[in-house]
Amino acid sequence: MTTRLRRRDLVALLALAALLLAACGNLEERSLCRQYEDVRAVADEIRALDPTTASTTDMLELLDEALVELDQLQASAEGLYDQAISTVRTNLLEFRQVTFDLGDEALDVALPLVEDSIVSTSTAYQLLERRLDVVCNVG
Repeated sequence: MTTRLRRRDLVALLALAALLLAACGNLEERSLCRQYEDVRAVADEIRALDPTTASTTDMLELLDEALVELDQLQASAEGLYDQAISTVRTNLLEFRQVTFDLGDEALDVALPLVEDSIVSTSTAYQLLERRLDVVCNVG
């Protein structure tokens, strides 16, 4: 009975190992693509942002989240998409600065500037997405 139990354990262990190896694929690519999903989600939120109804606090929180997700993507990418990521980061930081400087009181007056920031940030995201959609089989 002890031998039978050991064989069963060995077979189960080997089956588990085979499943884990099959599921892993290219670990670096899977990590990058998982992080890219989070970046896409926050990019979609920025695209859907309505500056006429959102407060500056809400926009700043979203932009801060976007910067965190972008940093995590860059760490996962290990230098492969630095230029595209830097372009997105620059646009996010400019958008954040515009939003921070305005405050809720001046938001109505500077609405075109905020809308321009949304468009330029969305465009920067699109350039990054074109490259990573292919790598991560999105679409």
